[in-house]
Amino acid sequence: MVLENRITLSAHRGFFGLISKEVRGITIDWDDDLEYLKLKVYIEMGASQEVCEDMDIAYTDIIADFDFKRVYDIECVFTDEEISKLTEYRMWYFIRKEDNNSYNVLG
Repeated sequence: MVLENRITLSAHRGFFGLISKEVRGITIDWDDDLEYLKLKVYIEMGASQEVCEDMDIAYTDIIADFDFKRVYDIECVFTDEEISKLTEYRMWYFIRKEDNNSYNVLG
């Protein structure tokens, strides 16, 4: 199976039931040779730190499915900036629907 599909399925399992309404977007990056894995979660301003802790639990589950040589700490960013202006890694795993969301997920 292609690595992107494996990561997506692993993320689905890891995040299942943990994405709360405060999570605005989740973006993932990796190297095809399993050199590294990175994950960034955008969370709305004012959300509790508990949201980031839930995302850390999911990230740990994803990491456990692979043998990456380097795993970066999850980056939780508290922001109200438009999704289209946020940094995207290799792929968006999740984007929350927002009224001002002009980001075209399909390219």
